[in-house]
Amino acid sequence: MIALACVLASLAMAPLPLHGAPYTPPPPGGGSTPPPPPPPAMPPPPRDPAPSAPPSGAPVSGPNMPGSAGPGPATGAVPTGARMPISVATGGDLGPDTTSWSMWWHYNRDAFLDLKAHVEANSPATGGDATVSTSVRTSRGIDSMVAALGRERNRDLMSSLLVGLARSCDDLALARAPRMASLFAPFLADPDQEVAETAAAALGILRHEAALPDLVALLHDDAAGRKLAGGERVPTRTRAFAAYALGLAAARSEREDFQAFVAHHLQRELEATGHARSADLPAACVLALGLVPLPLEARELPKTGSARRSDDGIAPRTRASQVSGLVEILRDTQQHDRVRAHVPDALARLADGAAADLREDIAREITALLERAGREPAEVVRGAVLALGRLGDADSDAADLRVRGALKRAADSSDMQMRLFALVSLAQVATRRGTAEDATPVQSEVQKFLLERFARGKNRERSWAALSLGILEHGRIAQGQPGSPAVRAALRRELGESTAPDQVGAIAIALGLAQDHGAVRGLLAQLDELRDPIGRGYVATALGLLGLPEAIPPLRAILVKSRYQPELLRESAIALAMLGDNDLVTTLVDNLRQAKSLASQASVARALGFAGGLNAVEPLAKMLEDSSLTAGARGFAAVALGMVCDRERVPWNARLSFGVNYLAAPPTLIDGQAGILDIL
Repeated sequence: MIALACVLASLAMAPLPLHGAPYTPPPPGGGSTPPPPPPPAMPPPPRDPAPSAPPSGAPVSGPNMPGSAGPGPATGAVPTGARMPISVATGGDLGPDTTSWSMWWHYNRDAFLDLKAHVEANSPATGGDATVSTSVRTSRGIDSMVAALGRERNRDLMSSLLVGLARSCDDLALARAPRMASLFAPFLADPDQEVAETAAAALGILRHEAALPDLVALLHDDAAGRKLAGGERVPTRTRAFAAYALGLAAARSEREDFQAFVAHHLQRELEATGHARSADLPAACVLALGLVPLPLEARELPKTGSARRSDDGIAPRTRASQVSGLVEILRDTQQHDRVRAHVPDALARLADGAAADLREDIAREITALLERAGREPAEVVRGAVLALGRLGDADSDAADLRVRGALKRAADSSDMQMRLFALVSLAQVATRRGTAEDATPVQSEVQKFLLERFARGKNRERSWAALSLGILEHGRIAQGQPGSPAVRAALRRELGESTAPDQVGAIAIALGLAQDHGAVRGLLAQLDELRDPIGRGYVATALGLLGLPEAIPPLRAILVKSRYQPELLRESAIALAMLGDNDLVTTLVDNLRQAKSLASQASVARALGFAGGLNAVEPLAKMLEDSSLTAGARGFAAVALGMVCDRERVPWNARLSFGVNYLAAPPTLIDGQAGILDIL
């Protein structure tokens, strides 16, 4: 499956005849037991398509945004299938250094970059009305991908086309969604497991509600699901991908009946797979449930079915019932560690917008887990530390006092990773005002704490403290507050003295987040002097965040020279897109025409996907249609087409990625090649 970089509204079509009806589970015990109460019914979709909108919640550019998706933790050359490696420091023969700040940044960066907005703002339509131009160009990309899907048999290319088409069919292309759902369905039975699970993911990305019951059938491995999968059983990986897809689709729906339908089936499967030897399916259900917060009161739900406890499990009707079910799993030490490790994240998500007493209950559960850290698996405790960064804020509620106290204690833990996660979580907490009229006291306290760690910590801790200071400054600016001169001075001073690429990168990103325009000279010096391509890439990103046009010429020079350094080429292209370089697409297209090797074609096509607007559709479509190119090269074109045709502000798997406990990820979530967060 090819990695892709950069997810609607309801649709005008009746449910599909075979699987569109409400799913009623068979009675247990071969039919001798009365059937359980029905789940919430899957209602027919509304008649009129509605336009896509940015995700609800925090602003796209703010640190609370559930954003960022991307490739898994792999390093080295780009693997077959054009998987893009995550840029992290390596640990020698042991692979990537999981304590590097850059791994956290990889999974959370889109919450801060808001790249799509920059690209669209700097890509004026040509040839007439902007709406018509957008529609025509998107259609050109979709048509080329549909034609390729009908003739190609290469695994990576097929997978790229499935996801690219799903990403493209929103907004003006929304009417194509029913056709796409029918086009994707046969691939669920593909003998190649990677293609089959990608088809399931594509149905979730597409969000065509009439096709969602097919995902439920796959999730439950029932007769209908097995028919769709073309075998005696639905593979566990496909079932996990169906769970992720259901959660991602429901997360973007405003229909409570649809959310209740999805939440019921996720909860039912989670109970059925409890204590499984493999974490993949139950962990997927936990994470997906966290994406589907139900109403706070039962009376707010439409009358879509029973929610009584039965032999079939619980169909949660309210947010409190969701929380209760997840807390049971968190407390159950017989559950797989990698299932429990993701429960704090799901609970923290469900706390957003909840009543004070429910937030307090959630905070109590998660902080209690930290209090017994010595008796709990490290990956579960680390997940709790990350979750507190999403849960807490800067007011004086009991829950938030509890959260901040727990994080400060975690920052002194003997577990290095726990300490590092605590720093970034403290910064996130301090950026949210909550009910406080003035968050300055808490922000000042956290700033002092982080500056001390930045000054006196060891190298790795200093890099995380720098990133955390940048997050704190970014939050202040988002709230209309002035930045801290003390933070900027400390970061700027250390940038001039640091030589380690990993630390330079962290400080550079922090300065970009802090909008310290006075740091541009030091950043340009590092861009020129630093030889490490990954470190230079982070400096380029920082210059893009600052938005200063004087950075365009040196970044253009790097872009031309970095064809065989994919990370640096990608980051310099992203920075130029953020800076509004009008010649960027032309330069990349020229590079694409001149590229001879697969590696150079891959690098340029990926950069076009990240940073190119709809002006890139035509050259990418021609590349996809060129049979003289390798399947890998055409696959990169499909990747990029899906990215530039996608009108969403954040990547389709963003909600799963932001704040994810990546060190406890089961293979279907992240494995560096074929997890759902490995697909861009």
